[in-house]
Parts: sequence; C-alpha cells; structure tokens
Amino acid sequence: MKDCLKVSGYVELRLNGKLICSGKNIVVTDGQEIISKILSAVGATRPTHFAVGDGTTAVSLSNIALASELTGSRTIFTTDTASGSQVVYGATITAAAGWTVSEVGIFNASSGGIMFARFLTPSFEMDTGDDLKITWTLTIGG
Repeated sequence: MKDCLKVSGYVELRLNGKLICSGKNIVVTDGQEIISKILSAVGATRPTHFAVGDGTTAVSLSNIALASELTGSRTIFTTDTASGSQVVYGATITAAAGWTVSEVGIFNASSGGIMFARFLTPSFEMDTGDDLKITWTLTIGG
C-alpha cells in the first residue's frame, strides 16, 4: 500500500468586498520543505505573510518567488487558524499605488524569505488605497 501526504491550497481574493477570483493552488517545493522541517528537529520559520505581484509566469513546483512582486504589498497575516487538517491564513493588502495584480504568494518573512505557495490570478487593477482581502486555506492530506 502506498500512502502519500498531500498538501493542497485554495485561495479566495476579494477586492473592496467583491469576489474577483478563487481557485486551487500548489504548495511549491520550498514550501513542502518548510513543512518537513517544522515536523523535524531541524525546524523552520512558518509562513507569515502574503504578497502580490504582476508577473504572469506559469506556476510550477520550482517557483522560489513571485515573478514580479509589487513593492509595498508584503503583508502579515491577520488570521492564522488551524482546525482538523486545515490551516487558514487571512489578511487584507491595501494598494500602496495603482497596481495590476496577476499573482499572489505566501512567504515566511516580511521581505525575502521563502515562498511557500503561489497562485496565478486573472489580471485585475487596484487603485491606491483599494483593499484586497486574501483567504488562503491549506489542506493536509485528503
């Protein structure tokens, strides 16, 4: 019998309260390594921040950063909860300038750090001061 532990994600984006996109995402290779280190004596810094970008490079397991992170978008989680086999992260990113957003990522630092997961969105515009609410659910197993 083969038993595999799978980690999957689902992200929902709301711009000024209106749902603009949602969908499944992958946990990249570096994110999978963070999980293994957290479960071992090696330890690792857990995910803590979201960031958005305007890159359109296809998502792959080998991604190590957003293709083009937008300056001022890195935001610490305001929601960080676990229940059963799910972890839910949430935060609201306020646009520091007029932005075109097409990608979202989870990171373990306020700058630099390791990207845990990445999601490519349909491109959308944010004006200065617009709020983007991100809710990202990670499911372990199943």
